[in-house]
Amino acid sequence: MLIMPFRRQRASASWPALALLAFPLLSVAVDTYNGTDLTCPTVNIGAMTFSGMVVTNAGIVSYSSGTASGSSDSYDPGSNQLTIPAVTVGTTTYDNVVISVASLVSIGGVTGADTYANGQLTIPSVQLPNGKVYSDVIITVRSIVSRGGGMPQHVRDVYDPATQQLTIAAIQYGGTVYTNAIVTLGTLIHVGPVATLVPNVVGDSQTVAQSALAAAGLTVGAITQASSATVPVGDVISESPAAGAVVSNGAPVSLTVSSGSNAYSGYAYVSSNNDSTISQYGIAASGQLVPLSPATVVAGGNPTTIAASVKNSAVYTPDSSNSDIFQFGVGAGGGLVPLSPASVTTGSSPSDQYPAGITADPSGSYLFVADGNGAVSQYTIGALGAVTPLNPASFYIGGRPSGITFDPQGLHAYVLDGYNGLIYQYRLGAGGTLTALSPATVSTGTNPQRPIVIDPTGSYAYVANYSDFPCTVSQYTVGAGGVLTPMSTPKVPTTGNAHAWAAAVDPSGRYVYVTGTVVSQFSIGAGGALVPMTPATVSAGIAPTGVAFDPSGQYVYVVNLDNTISEYSIGSGGGLVPLSPASVRTGARTYEMAVIPAQ
Repeated sequence: MLIMPFRRQRASASWPALALLAFPLLSVAVDTYNGTDLTCPTVNIGAMTFSGMVVTNAGIVSYSSGTASGSSDSYDPGSNQLTIPAVTVGTTTYDNVVISVASLVSIGGVTGADTYANGQLTIPSVQLPNGKVYSDVIITVRSIVSRGGGMPQHVRDVYDPATQQLTIAAIQYGGTVYTNAIVTLGTLIHVGPVATLVPNVVGDSQTVAQSALAAAGLTVGAITQASSATVPVGDVISESPAAGAVVSNGAPVSLTVSSGSNAYSGYAYVSSNNDSTISQYGIAASGQLVPLSPATVVAGGNPTTIAASVKNSAVYTPDSSNSDIFQFGVGAGGGLVPLSPASVTTGSSPSDQYPAGITADPSGSYLFVADGNGAVSQYTIGALGAVTPLNPASFYIGGRPSGITFDPQGLHAYVLDGYNGLIYQYRLGAGGTLTALSPATVSTGTNPQRPIVIDPTGSYAYVANYSDFPCTVSQYTVGAGGVLTPMSTPKVPTTGNAHAWAAAVDPSGRYVYVTGTVVSQFSIGAGGALVPMTPATVSAGIAPTGVAFDPSGQYVYVVNLDNTISEYSIGSGGGLVPLSPASVRTGARTYEMAVIPAQ
């Protein structure tokens, strides 16, 4: 029979003077203090709950005013501290007090601890030195090494295989509770399933935390974002279940990740051609992209380019496999919500279409799609963002339209035919009608892939020429009637690029960035001419494609074909400076990003 007389210790102590205010008591278990001993109705230690515990305190560690927090005391063996929601001294009740404990006087009862009966010790949870946790263990006891006593020093039993000794946090034998006993094991009768301790990932980056959970044999549960003035962007604020909790192998652990000290300034969306999804992010005040929850939404078979209507808080992406346009509204928290209908078909002959570029006019009234096989589809945009085909629903221009751009004033539109190296020029009329300018086209370089870009003043336009050798950017002035005129130096070479994929003008109108093999950096000089910066390039991921800016114009994002997005701030001279982290993961085979400011 296991007999462990309880060691009782008394210490002379007095309750220090409390410089506290009394607050009305809520429905909590109230401790009482008689000047020497503290009587605790319930105390939680890990999975164990002690009732009728009496301790002698060593002193007040801290206290806070306000409503009592929690309904039971909790004890931390590591710090020897007892956190008390409410304690009555005489006729006054004090809330939220933390004390250190001098000694344990007595325990009324306990649940969740070991039990000893009929010669067998039943253990809810025991931990080995390698971190493995076993549940529902039943053993016999060979011998008692020490009889323990005092406050529990562990939240579960601990076993040492080298000595075959078990240190018992607490044991219920008959009507008596014993603590901190050490016994030598006898016969092992039963072992329940192997469980896992949740590792402490608070303060780690989201990537490191996910790796730690996987290494522990756990899965990543829901990931949510919350603002924090103290936790850096992308780091874990909290985890659930908490660190040290015992869970089954493969159990999910949810993470709350910091989005920075302020709410998101906007939201970013990237269509993934190979994943048939749109990845969605919040833009933190410090520029970093933070994956939303959920991190992706489904968007057809092969979404390619992507566009947003800021006025309507809507996002559109064409599906190159079936000629549909998938349309979404921006919901609370930035998550995309399919509109009704969830998709519309491009052009009048979908089998002949290949949507390759998409844009909304600056007023948010019209949506246009460059269909890739010679047509442009056109729609009106409703108040909630859903589109309706115009009459006619499309018009044919020939070649292979690969993008369409409006000037900042929304007066003129430019359709790029990359196959023939032409830019078609139009005036936007009432009802969304596009009327050709004179001349109707202007030449550009070889095989440009992405739409032309125009500076914020509407004075200058630029096109990255994908197959020029060496790679070039065509540059134009924009006349009063919207007609493009090549500058006196019609093309400028890029540096370090095997191909020039896309150009982008920053919102201040001072800098141009061109993607290809690297990112070429230019300032806009007199008359709009591009001037290479020093350094002339900055590295990104493998095969950078699209470029986008945050709503403030301070940060730049480059979408790479290696399934990453490079993140930068714009330096004082326009040079890109990598953020920390320098990149975030996105979907497979992505080309462009659309940004919506937070409403």
